[in-house]
Amino acid sequence: MIKVLHLLYMPNIGEFEKNTQILIQYTDKQQFDVTLCFLHQHGPMVDICRNNGIKTIVIGMKNGLDFIGAIRFWKFIKKEQFDIIHIQTPNVLTFAMSFFTAPHVICHISWAKAWERKGLRKFILRFFLNRINYIITSCDHVKKAIQNNYGILPHQIQTVYNGINLKRYTSTPSYKQNLLSSLNIIDNNAFVIGFIAKLIPTKGCHKLLHATQDIITSDRHCHIVIVGDGPERAGLELLAKELDISTNVIFVGESDTETNYFSIFDIFVLPSDVESFPRSIEQAFASGIPTIACNVGGISEIIQDGIDGFLVNPGICDELKEKILYLKHNKDVRTAMSHAAQKRSQNFDIYKKTRQIEQLYKNIMRENIDS
Repeated sequence: MIKVLHLLYMPNIGEFEKNTQILIQYTDKQQFDVTLCFLHQHGPMVDICRNNGIKTIVIGMKNGLDFIGAIRFWKFIKKEQFDIIHIQTPNVLTFAMSFFTAPHVICHISWAKAWERKGLRKFILRFFLNRINYIITSCDHVKKAIQNNYGILPHQIQTVYNGINLKRYTSTPSYKQNLLSSLNIIDNNAFVIGFIAKLIPTKGCHKLLHATQDIITSDRHCHIVIVGDGPERAGLELLAKELDISTNVIFVGESDTETNYFSIFDIFVLPSDVESFPRSIEQAFASGIPTIACNVGGISEIIQDGIDGFLVNPGICDELKEKILYLKHNKDVRTAMSHAAQKRSQNFDIYKKTRQIEQLYKNIMRENIDS
């Protein structure tokens, strides 16, 4: 059995953490003994992972310069003797500790601006990236940037799209109606625009509110359901009031069952300024929801413009408004895009993606035996 350690820094409910949790849950436990380690202190993601049957360790480091915590982490990985350390959130400490204590190290790079490191940090990152066994990127956009900025050879790096369980994205009409009622959307002619993301400026929720102001004020059957929380929430709630659309904008907050909300969306909108490969669009597609998103990062590797959704320029609210109106008034187009989105979602099946990474683990171990 191959012993694997997945390494994360913060136990927040974020994109990296959720993707790691899902990957571990679907890894073949007959072939792999998997442990998840959070370097930082206890947080909400720790309980979620443990409740899902994942063996989870918390080191309890106070920060990246916590020397005592670093020693505690070093002792842990020396004692456990992992075959492979799979770094999910790379930094100097995780690279150094893993590189000098484990026989095999993989780095999973998903964040959109990993290549923007400068000075000494970039030098150290280049040193380790060129010496570990393998790099996995979440999309080709990130892969090309890492190759160009750090001189990674093609055989050292591979794109594996984030996976989702496609079976989870089905619902009955009665379930949809009950969820709408719980949000006080009781209008039979309601048109629901969905947004699911952390409420921070780069996710662009403010652009969605501006783009839909005229749409909502001219048609009160139109609603926006915002799932997520963050530092921008109070400001966004105030903006909705200033735009006179607050009665049609519902802030759900953070939800452990965010996947349920896709069942009530007519369209999904993600007007981010920065992204790599957002799981929310994969989820929308699995639910058969046409999606409008800004053409940044790896989003064009998910959305086929005009087929299963629309790509818009990140800084143009009028273009976003135009596409929302078009889908709102063309149900036949939404239906066609829905079928295309569900077909496209087959490319993001968690079972296929997990098998890809498992095969990479096996190849690394086999190369070690052959050498």
